[in-house]
Amino acid sequence: MNYQFNENLNIMYQFSKKRLENLADKYKINNLYKNYLATPKIETLNDMMRQCTISLQNRQRVTNSIKFDKKETVLKIILHNFDPHNICKEYSSGNEIFQKFELAFGDTFNNSQNTWKKYADYIYSAAIFLHQFDDLNAFKDFIESFSANTYTKIALPLLLAEEIEGFGFALACDCLKESGLIDCPKPDVHIIEIIKKMGKHILDNFDEVTKQKKEQYYAYRIVIEMANRIGRTAYELDKIFWLICTENFYRKEDQSLQKQPGNKKRADKNREDFIEEFINSIQQIK
Repeated sequence: MNYQFNENLNIMYQFSKKRLENLADKYKINNLYKNYLATPKIETLNDMMRQCTISLQNRQRVTNSIKFDKKETVLKIILHNFDPHNICKEYSSGNEIFQKFELAFGDTFNNSQNTWKKYADYIYSAAIFLHQFDDLNAFKDFIESFSANTYTKIALPLLLAEEIEGFGFALACDCLKESGLIDCPKPDVHIIEIIKKMGKHILDNFDEVTKQKKEQYYAYRIVIEMANRIGRTAYELDKIFWLICTENFYRKEDQSLQKQPGNKKRADKNREDFIEEFINSIQQIK
């Protein structure tokens, strides 16, 4: 289907960029571009396994139970430096990984034992998937085979969602995006709402594009198409929208310069204010 973007697309991008720059000034953020431009993050297959392990803790908001950042040192030992080949060599099931988790973290489980069991299963599933690639180059070749067009770019996270237990479409997108894949936005609640409410102002055939399609799917595809049309990356658009909503400038050198809101209600309000102000600006131009 041909996406019929109008002149408001560039206006939307410039409006978004300006709003983010104003936030950066408010919080005295240095090197703003580093917060939304992708940088290579994956240098080995172990790095990819580590990113899967991080992304999998975000399923159904169990991050506070797993707390990867605080437990990484021990997880690294249990998971053999996040080497998928050695994980598959050492363990024959997720339950065996869970038993190691229980020995290491059992005193902190409280009511999260089942969460850790599922997490172990998800990690084992990711290791099984990555185990089929000899090294990072083989995995990169696999990723590159999906770069031909928008449809193949959509197919990649759909495939990962099927192959890796615990990954839905959005989490697969998140894992790929955080690995540095610039063509893979995460269709989270903020992007979905932004596209639902602003999309009709930048896309003349918005109703046709979104008809009988799941929100995550069409939000993902529209962001990719938007990026292609304005000569930017989907990664950049994803980060700009996310930063506008959360105000969470997460780079370590920035964290000491401003407060980390970390508040869902505030992020939702920021998003709705952003949407409303953009729509008002378009109506004023008309």
